[in-house]
Amino acid sequence: MTLEALLKKPKTIETIPYIESFLNASSNAFELTKAKYFYAEVLTEIGEFMKSNQLCEYLLEELKHKEDDDLYLDVLYLMSINDIELKDYITAKKRIEQRRRALPILKQYLYYMDLIRLSKAKDEPYDQYVNKALEDAIPDAIRQTLQLDKLNGYVDTGAYDLAIDMIKQLRMRLLTPEIALKLQLIELDILIKSKHYEAVLGITNQVEQVKFYKYHLQALIGLK
Repeated sequence: MTLEALLKKPKTIETIPYIESFLNASSNAFELTKAKYFYAEVLTEIGEFMKSNQLCEYLLEELKHKEDDDLYLDVLYLMSINDIELKDYITAKKRIEQRRRALPILKQYLYYMDLIRLSKAKDEPYDQYVNKALEDAIPDAIRQTLQLDKLNGYVDTGAYDLAIDMIKQLRMRLLTPEIALKLQLIELDILIKSKHYEAVLGITNQVEQVKFYKYHLQALIGLK
């Protein structure tokens, strides 16, 4: 089996014998390293977080003089995921900081994404990291994800004016149909909570969408 074929296998326990067979058969150093990383990903996927980290430690040793290699960054990222799953937040933070030192300048926003992920796991505030990431030049898809995160925070705290402003900002960008629908539903939630029933009917009368029906009914009931 080629490395390319192996990496297309699903990340399930059934794939492990194929990986081990490949590791025993190949002598190419690059392919062996890639296969080991894939093995670590599979272990994470099936919940073997400690075993995954043990394998990642070996990989870091192999990559210790290749800190500019994307695989080095990937290994540290995977280890931080494992640490968070194991609730070892101190070690997860160390891995995140270690990864930050190796990140290119144009990818520093990934550091804040890691901190957001860690903060969510610890159920801690993470607004400051969202704001920091949004200050950087980041891909549009990630910017939208962060702005949606911020939007949800506004809704949760009842800051509806800020939420509506954020929705307007997001709508100025090219949105996927899924994101556009999500924004519309959030806006309808806000309008219902703030008792702007006429505005709700103005939206739900224009669009035939099953998910809008409950808002339409709530507005009619609100208007008696």
